[in-house]
Amino acid sequence: MRHESITSADTAADAGAKALLEALPEAALLLSRDAMILTSNRAARAFLGRDVTGEPLSALQAGDDAALAHYIDRCFGTSSPLIGSIVLNDGGKGDSCRLFGCRATLPGGAVVLLRLDPNEDGRFTALNSKIAELHGEIRQRRHAQAILAETVAERELLLRELQHRVKNNMHMLDGILRGAEREARSEEAKDALRDVSLRIAAIGAVQQLLYSSEGIETIDSARLVEAVSKGALALARNEAATRFEVDSFRIPIETAVTVALILNELLTNAVKYGQPASGAQQVAVEMTLADRQVTLTIADNGPGFAPQQSHRRASGVGLVKGLLRQLGGSLHIGSTPEGTTCHVGFPLPEQEVRRDLS
Repeated sequence: MRHESITSADTAADAGAKALLEALPEAALLLSRDAMILTSNRAARAFLGRDVTGEPLSALQAGDDAALAHYIDRCFGTSSPLIGSIVLNDGGKGDSCRLFGCRATLPGGAVVLLRLDPNEDGRFTALNSKIAELHGEIRQRRHAQAILAETVAERELLLRELQHRVKNNMHMLDGILRGAEREARSEEAKDALRDVSLRIAAIGAVQQLLYSSEGIETIDSARLVEAVSKGALALARNEAATRFEVDSFRIPIETAVTVALILNELLTNAVKYGQPASGAQQVAVEMTLADRQVTLTIADNGPGFAPQQSHRRASGVGLVKGLLRQLGGSLHIGSTPEGTTCHVGFPLPEQEVRRDLS
């Protein structure tokens, strides 16, 4: 009677274990010590495509039977889940999944509860492939970026070398002109050679600034005015009182050369022909930037002039007007017995305007 009651209790316990197994959401199997499948739950049957009860676990895999047997043997030794893996054969859809196995004690004896996670190994396969692809693309882009940076650096080096050679050639040409000026016999020839020498020096000043600046496409307006003014102011018989008010902004190299020639011409005229009858000579230079419009003003306190009365100064003004046509600019001259003021205006394209905030 007692034996029958124990058997009934064991049967009830086994039934409860099976019911608990069925309640698990993931695929699960109960295994004997020799890795035979005692039972499987609904999720396992759905995943494997059939009821595998009574089959050996090795029948499901396409891998090493000895490794799988060793894993099951280890699971019998612990109640904590051990992680393993299995590659299912074609009958099991050929999937790879992770295993979580541990010992479970039932009235009939110890078994292994084996849970299958069919997505664990394959879940990130596509993602890992995409990540590897992205890593490869990143490496390619970094390589291309490094090549581009190297190419740009070589280009800048070549441009600076070219600018250096141009600067040296301008200095050599300036020296030749100054030598010819000293050897010239007539004052008219001396004046003509001196004017050409100053214009060459103005262009050379731009090249010198470009060579010594950080950028290779623009130069600072304040430094441009300072460099060009030195040569022209040296023509004054006595040291002139000068005043400079110049906004600092970047001027592209193509525009800078033209601006340097305009500034040199007007400043040379102011120094040469703006000598007052008495008192010290005064020269003022202003350059401002507002709404993409540059305004250059040069004023002296000389006796003034009229174009028809001063051919030399008027010819310089004609050159300035020709240069301004290249910039789309204009020139306005106000001349009185108390002095002459020249107003130059020209636009800078929006992409070329960048104030120096340093």
